[in-house]
Amino acid sequence: MAIFLFLLLLTFSINSEAENPVAPVTMLVPLPNEAPLAKFIEQMLVHHDFQSTSINQAMSERIVDRYLSALDPQKLYFSEKDIELFSGDRSVLGSEIDEEDLHLPFAIFSLYQRRVLERYTFSRTLLNRNFKFSSDENYDGNREKVRVSNLKLICMICGASW
Repeated sequence: MAIFLFLLLLTFSINSEAENPVAPVTMLVPLPNEAPLAKFIEQMLVHHDFQSTSINQAMSERIVDRYLSALDPQKLYFSEKDIELFSGDRSVLGSEIDEEDLHLPFAIFSLYQRRVLERYTFSRTLLNRNFKFSSDENYDGNREKVRVSNLKLICMICGASW
Protein backbone atom coordinates (compact mmCIF):
# COMPACT_ATOMS: atom_id res chain seq x y z
CA MET A 1 0.00 0.00 0.00
CA ALA A 2 2.77 2.42 0.92
CA ILE A 3 4.71 1.75 -2.28
CA PHE A 4 1.52 2.18 -4.28
CA LEU A 5 0.97 5.61 -2.69
CA PHE A 6 4.51 6.60 -3.54
CA LEU A 7 4.15 5.51 -7.17
CA LEU A 8 0.78 7.23 -7.34
CA LEU A 9 2.38 10.48 -6.22
CA LEU A 10 5.09 10.20 -8.84
CA THR A 11 2.72 9.24 -11.62
CA PHE A 12 0.04 11.88 -11.02
CA SER A 13 2.37 14.71 -10.16
CA ILE A 14 3.82 14.73 -13.65
CA ASN A 15 2.96 17.76 -15.75
CA SER A 16 -0.06 17.47 -18.03
CA GLU A 17 2.18 17.92 -21.08
CA ALA A 18 2.79 14.16 -20.95
CA GLU A 19 -0.73 13.40 -22.15
CA ASN A 20 -0.13 14.39 -25.79
CA PRO A 21 1.88 11.59 -27.47
CA VAL A 22 2.37 13.54 -30.72
CA ALA A 23 4.01 16.57 -29.11
CA PRO A 24 7.80 16.61 -28.91
CA VAL A 25 9.10 15.06 -25.73
CA THR A 26 10.70 17.45 -23.29
CA MET A 27 12.55 16.56 -20.12
CA LEU A 28 10.12 16.87 -17.25
CA VAL A 29 11.28 18.44 -14.01
CA PRO A 30 9.57 18.34 -10.64
CA LEU A 31 7.44 21.29 -9.68
CA PRO A 32 8.66 23.15 -6.57
CA ASN A 33 6.07 21.50 -4.30
CA GLU A 34 6.63 17.92 -5.47
CA ALA A 35 9.97 17.19 -3.80
CA PRO A 36 8.80 18.29 -0.31
CA LEU A 37 5.60 16.29 -0.86
CA ALA A 38 7.61 13.16 -1.70
CA LYS A 39 9.67 13.68 1.45
CA PHE A 40 6.47 14.07 3.48
CA ILE A 41 5.07 10.81 2.09
CA GLU A 42 8.34 9.07 2.89
CA GLN A 43 8.11 10.36 6.49
CA MET A 44 4.53 9.13 6.67
CA LEU A 45 5.74 5.68 5.61
CA VAL A 46 8.43 5.70 8.28
CA HIS A 47 6.33 6.98 11.16
CA HIS A 48 2.74 5.97 10.44
CA ASP A 49 2.86 2.76 8.43
CA PHE A 50 2.17 -0.35 10.49
CA GLN A 51 5.49 -1.83 9.40
CA SER A 52 7.30 1.45 10.10
CA THR A 53 9.86 0.94 7.35
CA SER A 54 12.24 3.52 6.00
CA ILE A 55 13.13 3.65 2.34
CA ASN A 56 16.41 1.75 2.54
CA GLN A 57 18.43 0.30 -0.34
CA ALA A 58 16.27 -2.80 -0.76
CA MET A 59 13.01 -0.85 -0.68
CA SER A 60 14.44 1.75 -3.09
CA GLU A 61 15.25 -1.01 -5.55
CA ARG A 62 11.76 -2.51 -5.22
CA ILE A 63 10.12 0.89 -5.71
CA VAL A 64 12.15 1.63 -8.86
CA ASP A 65 11.49 -1.88 -10.21
CA ARG A 66 7.75 -1.54 -9.59
CA TYR A 67 7.73 1.93 -11.11
CA LEU A 68 9.36 0.56 -14.26
CA SER A 69 6.88 -2.33 -14.30
CA ALA A 70 3.95 0.04 -13.82
CA LEU A 71 5.06 2.19 -16.74
CA ASP A 72 5.89 -0.71 -19.05
CA PRO A 73 4.05 -3.83 -17.83
CA GLN A 74 4.23 -5.59 -21.22
CA LYS A 75 7.90 -4.70 -21.71
CA LEU A 76 7.25 -2.89 -24.96
CA TYR A 77 9.18 0.33 -24.45
CA PHE A 78 12.23 0.03 -22.20
CA SER A 79 15.21 -1.75 -23.70
CA GLU A 80 17.83 -3.63 -21.73
CA LYS A 81 20.16 -0.62 -22.11
CA ASP A 82 17.44 1.61 -20.66
CA ILE A 83 17.09 -0.63 -17.62
CA GLU A 84 20.87 -0.75 -17.18
CA LEU A 85 21.00 3.04 -17.40
CA PHE A 86 19.01 3.31 -14.17
CA SER A 87 20.48 0.27 -12.41
CA GLY A 88 23.11 2.31 -10.58
CA ASP A 89 20.51 4.69 -9.13
CA ARG A 90 18.01 2.03 -8.04
CA SER A 91 19.34 1.78 -4.49
CA VAL A 92 19.60 5.50 -3.69
CA LEU A 93 16.02 6.63 -4.23
CA GLY A 94 15.35 6.89 -0.48
CA SER A 95 18.34 9.11 0.20
CA GLU A 96 17.49 11.23 -2.83
CA ILE A 97 13.99 11.77 -1.50
CA ASP A 98 15.49 12.83 1.84
CA GLU A 99 17.50 15.41 -0.09
CA GLU A 100 14.34 16.38 -2.04
CA ASP A 101 15.91 15.20 -5.29
CA LEU A 102 13.40 13.61 -7.67
CA HIS A 103 15.58 13.43 -10.76
CA LEU A 104 15.40 9.61 -10.99
CA PRO A 105 11.62 9.13 -11.27
CA PHE A 106 11.36 12.09 -13.63
CA ALA A 107 14.25 10.84 -15.78
CA ILE A 108 12.61 7.40 -15.97
CA PHE A 109 9.28 8.91 -17.00
CA SER A 110 10.91 11.21 -19.58
CA LEU A 111 12.66 8.23 -21.15
CA TYR A 112 9.37 6.33 -21.10
CA GLN A 113 7.70 9.23 -22.92
CA ARG A 114 10.44 9.27 -25.53
CA ARG A 115 10.18 5.49 -26.07
CA VAL A 116 6.38 5.70 -26.45
CA LEU A 117 6.75 8.44 -29.05
CA GLU A 118 9.44 6.46 -30.90
CA ARG A 119 7.25 3.36 -30.97
CA TYR A 120 4.23 5.38 -32.07
CA THR A 121 6.22 7.00 -34.88
CA PHE A 122 7.64 3.65 -35.95
CA SER A 123 4.18 2.07 -35.95
CA ARG A 124 2.83 4.87 -38.12
CA THR A 125 5.62 4.30 -40.67
CA LEU A 126 4.76 0.60 -40.82
CA LEU A 127 1.21 1.48 -41.86
CA ASN A 128 2.59 2.98 -45.08
CA ARG A 129 4.04 -0.37 -46.17
CA ASN A 130 2.40 -3.01 -48.27
CA PHE A 131 1.23 -5.85 -46.09
CA LYS A 132 1.45 -9.49 -47.14
CA PHE A 133 -1.56 -11.30 -45.79
CA SER A 134 -0.66 -14.60 -47.43
CA SER A 135 2.00 -15.66 -44.89
CA ASP A 136 1.10 -17.96 -42.03
CA GLU A 137 2.23 -16.15 -38.85
CA ASN A 138 1.32 -16.22 -35.17
CA TYR A 139 1.62 -13.68 -32.39
CA ASP A 140 2.06 -14.68 -28.77
CA GLY A 141 0.66 -11.86 -26.65
CA ASN A 142 1.96 -13.31 -23.39
CA ARG A 143 4.94 -11.08 -22.60
CA GLU A 144 5.30 -12.15 -18.97
CA LYS A 145 8.56 -14.02 -19.55
CA VAL A 146 10.06 -11.37 -21.85
CA ARG A 147 12.82 -9.40 -20.12
CA VAL A 148 12.70 -6.15 -22.10
CA SER A 149 11.47 -4.68 -25.36
CA ASN A 150 12.63 -6.44 -28.50
CA LEU A 151 11.35 -3.80 -30.91
CA LYS A 152 14.83 -3.28 -32.34
CA LEU A 153 14.99 -6.97 -33.26
CA ILE A 154 11.55 -6.77 -34.89
CA CYS A 155 12.72 -3.77 -36.90
CA MET A 156 15.76 -5.66 -38.12
CA ILE A 157 13.63 -8.63 -39.17
CA CYS A 158 11.12 -6.60 -41.15
CA GLY A 159 13.77 -4.31 -42.61
CA ALA A 160 12.58 -1.10 -40.98
CA SER A 161 14.91 1.45 -39.49
CA TRP A 162 14.87 2.16 -35.76
